[in-house]
Amino acid sequence: MDHTERLAFRILVGSLVMVFLGMGLAHLWVSRLSHGWNAQVITLTGRALEGAWTVEPVSGYNYFWKKFQPVDEIVVQKGRPVVLRVTSSDVVHSFAIPSLPEFRRPVDIKPGEYHEFRFTPEEEDELVFLCWQVCSPQHGKMKGRIVVQ
Repeated sequence: MDHTERLAFRILVGSLVMVFLGMGLAHLWVSRLSHGWNAQVITLTGRALEGAWTVEPVSGYNYFWKKFQPVDEIVVQKGRPVVLRVTSSDVVHSFAIPSLPEFRRPVDIKPGEYHEFRFTPEEEDELVFLCWQVCSPQHGKMKGRIVVQ
């Protein structure tokens, strides 16, 4: 390769790197603008197969073969906004946080759709979250705690 081809190759590679970095930064920027720079954003996915909520990404690729870690406890900071992004990977779940008046009433979480629960905990507490609707034989396991510190 002569000097011109090497330069063109370097420019092409540099441009591709900048595009991918720019896309990542743009995603972060949009996410933080919509949720706030200080928000604790947590994605919970309901899985009837195991009867569990997980914070791990669930997709068609890993749905059947991966053993997902159930989340029994989520720790959040007092006075800092919390955004719970709740979705389902398989069946309709009904999500509720009974001790918070605004989330006491169950909300249907359909597979592939996201519902956001936003709140700012003002005092140390333990909040129970659960699936309100019988979704599988493992339904009784679909609960956890949000610990506010």
